[in-house]
Amino acid sequence: MNSKPANKPSPSERASDNPPSPVINKAKVYVLIETTTLRDEICDHLIQRGFDSIVIDSNKRQENIPTIIDCTALIAETSQLGHHLIKELNNSNTPVIVVSHEDTIHERLRAVRSGSTYFHPCPINYSDLNSSLDKATIPRDRRSYKILIIDDDEMLASYHGMIINRAGMKIKKITDPLLSLDAIDTFLPDLILMDLYMPSCSGAELARIIRQKEKYSGIPIIFLSTESDLNEQMNAMEFGGDDFLSKPVSPERLVAAVSNRARRATELNLISSDLKVLAAELKTKTIDLDDALTTARSSEALKDRLLATMSHEIRTPINGILGIMDKLLQSGLDSNQHKLAEIVLSATESLLTILNDTLDYSKLEAGMMSLEKIEFSLSKVSEQVLSLFHETASNKGVSLQCMTDTQVPEVLYGDPVRVKQVLINLLNNAIKFTDHGSVKIMISTKEEDTDRITILFEVIDSGIGMTSDQLNNIFDEYKQAEKSTSRTYGGTGLGLSICKRLASIMGGDVGVTSKKNEGSTFWFTAILYKKVNQQDHDSSAKTSTNSIVDYSDKKLTALIVEDNEVNQMIISSYLQKHGIPSTSVDNGEISITELSNQHYDLIFMDCEMPVLDGYQATQMIRMNEKLLKKNRTPIIAMTGNTLAGDREKCLDAGMDDYLTKPIKKDALATLLEKWIE
Repeated sequence: MNSKPANKPSPSERASDNPPSPVINKAKVYVLIETTTLRDEICDHLIQRGFDSIVIDSNKRQENIPTIIDCTALIAETSQLGHHLIKELNNSNTPVIVVSHEDTIHERLRAVRSGSTYFHPCPINYSDLNSSLDKATIPRDRRSYKILIIDDDEMLASYHGMIINRAGMKIKKITDPLLSLDAIDTFLPDLILMDLYMPSCSGAELARIIRQKEKYSGIPIIFLSTESDLNEQMNAMEFGGDDFLSKPVSPERLVAAVSNRARRATELNLISSDLKVLAAELKTKTIDLDDALTTARSSEALKDRLLATMSHEIRTPINGILGIMDKLLQSGLDSNQHKLAEIVLSATESLLTILNDTLDYSKLEAGMMSLEKIEFSLSKVSEQVLSLFHETASNKGVSLQCMTDTQVPEVLYGDPVRVKQVLINLLNNAIKFTDHGSVKIMISTKEEDTDRITILFEVIDSGIGMTSDQLNNIFDEYKQAEKSTSRTYGGTGLGLSICKRLASIMGGDVGVTSKKNEGSTFWFTAILYKKVNQQDHDSSAKTSTNSIVDYSDKKLTALIVEDNEVNQMIISSYLQKHGIPSTSVDNGEISITELSNQHYDLIFMDCEMPVLDGYQATQMIRMNEKLLKKNRTPIIAMTGNTLAGDREKCLDAGMDDYLTKPIKKDALATLLEKWIE
């Protein structure tokens, strides 16, 4: 073979009139392919695999190649199947790999009749070609096979050994089957030729013993016996044999059976070794995936704990700020002070909105957000939404309006809170990105049947608009039209993603059309109901009102268990407006002592407190009520934790209801109505 020059020659240049020189420690593969691109592609692949590819010029006989019988394989195109090299390689038992531009039965038959070993259609699957090359590297010279002969008849064993040895294979004979295991360990045979009937240990018994050892399981066993009965042969196969020869066996039949079976076993052992490697790699990857899954689950749990802690720790001071600002705005402030107080209140509510967006997304992501089905008015919902943004829009000189199609029913059933949440998100964005012109809400009917109606909500603005590229992922989480958007206009990038998920759980969808500098139209659909089951209607019949109900005539008292003094003061003032006096304590341990000395009609229990938290305190209160046979006192949880499962955790601890911080007056009023009435 030619030595490699500084500039790498093309595969075709390696073909020359002179025979190639042998290369030590490299398996040689001859390439007999006329198609240039296919030839170069295969040669490059062979070189990458560590083979020495030798290109044969099909127009020259090259009969003087001295190394032809030493090559590992020949890769030939079907057009070259008549080449004299193929006949020479067939005579030397060298594998021929055929590549064909057609994959038909006729092409495959032609390849088989020419003596080919493997067939690969174009385009070449190099994984399959590698497998063929791996098998081709298995020694096929009979001189490499080692045959162990086990027969108590020494003369017959010597005769069979002589025939096999003359065929070029190595042999070892033993006449005592009890010595066979030692012989297998020292000789390491490729095949065992064994007499079926022996006095000290029959071939069937010995085969079972050999098969019991894992390291011997891949060694083929050929039984020899004077019995020619088919049942006898089948029984021999069941004992662990791979083939059966009836005595007397012709030399040709013996050599063919032994050499072919040894070759196949060698190929199977190679495949088995590859499978074991793959199995080990698969096991390692499985362990890695399990570790990754465990880590992911731990990360998810850590994220949930972080969000829960963040929710509680942030909501508690927000609750205090909102409560104080509400009381402050109702006091005698001058106009300047009132304006400053409103700014603080607005900033605090914005902070609460960001927190709610993050936590709402976590709930939606976990699939834990449920929908109500209560009676409500779409016109009232739209009016409430518009009133929230009236001042902001007015200050920017942007007109706000809502137009509802006359075909939309006045009263529907569904979740007004979630409808309002999507509208607020879309309207907030529209006003945020509109400096002049108008923003309007359009409500119409998209589809309708006997019980259900699909409502289409559109929020149309004359704002800055977006390009088609910016619209591609506008509803993805943490995405905004441009990186500069959050710096200029604020926001978490979660609002539209939440809208998409909320619309989905309401049976609808979301979308947007927009043009740069001309405005945008964001829309969503929701399936609402014209009527509900009586059971659903009864469960949702009671709704909160803005009026404050006075319960002073009922002579009720409440216990507030809360470690934050500001929150104590706010909840106490809310209860006082309803005519309910209250007592406040700082932790769960003090609450248990207080309840042993004084009766209370309602208990408002913070969940996270020092000394004894709300969950533990509630469990102890319920235990005392059971032991002393007292009536069950309603315990209302107060917590900043609003993630999936938090409500269930409170109820499992023995609490009766749930208030989310910051506590709103309307939510408290609804809850009082529920438990007092």
